Amino acid sequence: MKKFLVLGLALFATPMVASAADLVSIINLFGNIIATLVPIVISLAVLVFLWGLVSWLWKSGEEKEGGLKIMTWGIITLFVMVSIWGLVNLLSDTLGLEGNIVVENPVNVIGR
Repeated sequence: MKKFLVLGLALFATPMVASAADLVSIINLFGNIIATLVPIVISLAVLVFLWGLVSWLWKSGEEKEGGLKIMTWGIITLFVMVSIWGLVNLLSDTLGLEGNIVVENPVNVIGR
């Protein structure tokens, strides 16, 4: 099973590496992927919380505990994700970094 996983990841990464001109474009590609995934994951956490809320409202007795547990994990997930997002923005503002960071190619820096 591990062979198939490694082979699949290698086959998935090969076109990205082959079409990438340098390390900078690979870093930008992964940055774009992460920037796309963050709102999706936050939306999923909100849906998990709402699912727990609906199940807590509609069920009675001991079945309410399941909905309460789902709501708790949804709130914890949202808190952690938004806190990390806030810390990253605070650090980038403190260090004077902007949203579009130009990463210079290390090969060009060494060659100067």
